[in-house]
Amino acid sequence: MEIIDIIKERLSIFKNLYDSIRIVDPINKRVLSFQEDNAQMEKENCHILLETDEYCKNCISMRAYIENDTFIKMEFVQGEILIITATPVTVENSIYIIEMIKSVSQAESIMINGEKTYNIENLLKKMSDAAISDALTGMYNRRYINENLIVDINNSMKYNQPLCVVMADLDHFKNVNDTYGHIVGDWILKDFAKLLSTSVRSNLDWVGRYGGEEFIIVLRNIDGNNAFNVIEKIRRLVEEKDFTYNKIKIKITASFGAYSIMGKYPIINKKFTIDEIINEADKNLYLSKKSGRNKTVINLEK
Repeated sequence: MEIIDIIKERLSIFKNLYDSIRIVDPINKRVLSFQEDNAQMEKENCHILLETDEYCKNCISMRAYIENDTFIKMEFVQGEILIITATPVTVENSIYIIEMIKSVSQAESIMINGEKTYNIENLLKKMSDAAISDALTGMYNRRYINENLIVDINNSMKYNQPLCVVMADLDHFKNVNDTYGHIVGDWILKDFAKLLSTSVRSNLDWVGRYGGEEFIIVLRNIDGNNAFNVIEKIRRLVEEKDFTYNKIKIKITASFGAYSIMGKYPIINKKFTIDEIINEADKNLYLSKKSGRNKTVINLEK
């Protein structure tokens, strides 16, 4: 029996909860099988359902895969609200991510006390963005980092493209909080995050807050030498910037540790996990701080 038939049989008691089901490979962003109204077909890209040209940043199938649990979200597509449930299912000792999709209404706004108050599309987008964003800085949060860095690593290996992961940490930031207070410290964190995000390619790279004053920068399809130039440019911008809050002006520096993979490592059977590549970048960040701070340390290709 085909996998889709086995899954459909298992889910038959929940038929009223979905209009269609599909099997998703969340790492490669592919639909392995799709069934709707008794018609079965294959669709290559998983984001086709939402009629977009890029994969979802708030990917509940990736979250279901990583956490081995069931997650639900709502999306708004052409005036229609879709409830999408992603759940892991084990068939013949293999784990598959199943998405059950249900249309619940056709509307463009919701009513409260008889008055139209919210545009549903905007509301759902805000909810989705909030799920993957750091509340203070607006950068991507740890959930996004954990769910999307693995995709970037996989694509680097799959398409033989370089990738550079950078850990950035503000120097002596505790002194700022102790001297000026946490409100000023938070303001500097927001300014630092903005500087990072505006200094990389908006359509290709991304920035996340890893924790505290530590951020992660992911530079896609760029070798270590060019990545070093990008990071050094950012480091100098931080060094030269006056971080201001009301009449307070603060000078602060940042240290950077970066690790570059070239996409060629599968030739020697080397594959990276998220923990491994972040650990390598962290080692270089430690070397940066140990050697005096306000430096960039990266493994450069020879």
